[in-house]
Amino acid sequence: MESFNYYDTSQSENLLGKTMEIVFSCNNSIISKLVRYFTQSSVSHVSLRLDDNWMIDSTPENGIQPGWWNNFVKKTTVKNRFEIIGIDKDILKESFESILNEMIGQGYDFLSVVGYVISKILGVFYLKFDNILGSSKLYTCSEFVLKVSKEIQQKTGKTLYFGEFETVVPQDLLEQSFENEFLLEIV
Repeated sequence: MESFNYYDTSQSENLLGKTMEIVFSCNNSIISKLVRYFTQSSVSHVSLRLDDNWMIDSTPENGIQPGWWNNFVKKTTVKNRFEIIGIDKDILKESFESILNEMIGQGYDFLSVVGYVISKILGVFYLKFDNILGSSKLYTCSEFVLKVSKEIQQKTGKTLYFGEFETVVPQDLLEQSFENEFLLEIV
């Protein structure tokens, strides 16, 4: 099998297949269970599937890294998948290449998660807490997908997702997916 250098986007034609998908999932980890509890959702994670073999996401263990799709589905339960449609593949590829150059290797935004939990707990007591704990250089899975979406929007004017980086959670993106003309649910 041909090796792939994650940091060399000149090889990205090997990475970006004929479609790109947004994938929503969960697993049995404590973190996944907590995310589902605090967001009142059946999903705790969102990632990008690039072709039959490759995907990329941001995880607490590794930050933003590409990985094998088959390994991902062995350790997670895929709940929903949406194919990006109506956006030129070359523009998707260009947007994705720019994101790869900027974000591969970035760490996970743990403080953003802590801030989100604090805001939820204080919200029970009708107290407002703006999540100021997140980092602009670290990303949760939702922040990563939102960042990719904003890059695509900047190049095409077409919006996949909207929201604030420090407060967006997988459930927010999932709800928007069902209403978006550029996303087609794969069943």
